[in-house]
Amino acid sequence: MFSLFKVQLGYLLRKKSTIAVFFILVGFVVAEYIMNLSEAIKIGETTMMNDPFMVSALSDWSKVGYYLFAFYPFLVVFPTATSYVNDRSSRIKLYYEGRSNKRDYYYSKLLAIACTTFIVFTVPFILELVLNIVSFDVQNSRCHPSGLPYVDSAKTYTFLLDGLYYEHRVLYVLLMILIFGLASAIFAVFNAAITVFPLFEYKIFTYFPIYLLLYLLRVVEGARKGQVLFNYITMLRWFDGTEKLFPAFLILLFILGYAAFVIVRKKIGKDDVL
Repeated sequence: MFSLFKVQLGYLLRKKSTIAVFFILVGFVVAEYIMNLSEAIKIGETTMMNDPFMVSALSDWSKVGYYLFAFYPFLVVFPTATSYVNDRSSRIKLYYEGRSNKRDYYYSKLLAIACTTFIVFTVPFILELVLNIVSFDVQNSRCHPSGLPYVDSAKTYTFLLDGLYYEHRVLYVLLMILIFGLASAIFAVFNAAITVFPLFEYKIFTYFPIYLLLYLLRVVEGARKGQVLFNYITMLRWFDGTEKLFPAFLILLFILGYAAFVIVRKKIGKDDVL
C-alpha cells in the first residue's frame, strides 16, 4: 500500500491544478504581505505598526482574506476532485488494483488526497509566518488593527485560543495553520469519497459536493440564533470574535472523515462482489 500511496501522492503533487492552487494561495500571501509592508514603511515607527500576525492572509483583519475564503470551497477540491473519475475513465484504476488490490487502491487514494491538500493549504501560510518574522519586528509591532492599545484589545477582542496567542504568538499561528490544513484535507477527502458514486460520471459534478455542503451549513447557521457551530469561515479565520462552539466544528470534521471511510469501505465491498 505504501508504494501505491507514494505513486498517487507524487502524481497529485505534480498535477497542474495542484500547482495552480498552491501558487494562488501564495499569491494571496504575497498580496497581503506587500500591503502590510507598504503600511509599515509609511508608519515608520515600529511600536505604531500593526501586529503582523493579526493582518496575515488567514486573519479576520486581512484585506485579502475575504476573497480567499470566498473561493475556498472551490480551491480546496480543485487539485483532487476529479482524481477518482480520471482513474476510472483512463482505466489506470485497474492497473493500480492489479499491482496491489482494491482496498489498497482506495485507501492510498484517500491518504494521498489528504496529504496533498494538507501540504498545499499549509506551506504557503508557513512561508507567510517566516516572512513576517524576518521582515517585521514582531516583538514590538503590537498595535491592534482596531486601533486599540494592545492591552485593551486583549480585553475587548476575544477569539478562539486567545490566551495562547497573547502568551505564545508564533505557537498560536502555527497551530491555526495546522488546523486550517487539517480541515482542508478532510473536506477534500470527503469530496473525493462522494465521487465514487455513479452520479459523478462527469468531471464537472465532482467539484460541487463540498461546496454544496458548506453552503447549506452556512444557510442553516444564518437561520438559527446562538453560537456558531459549523460555519467554516468563522471557524477557520484567525481572530474572529464571533461567539462559536469550536468542538462542534471538530465533531463535524470527524463525521466527514468517518463518512468518507465508510463510503469507500462499502465501495470496496461492492466491487469485490462484482
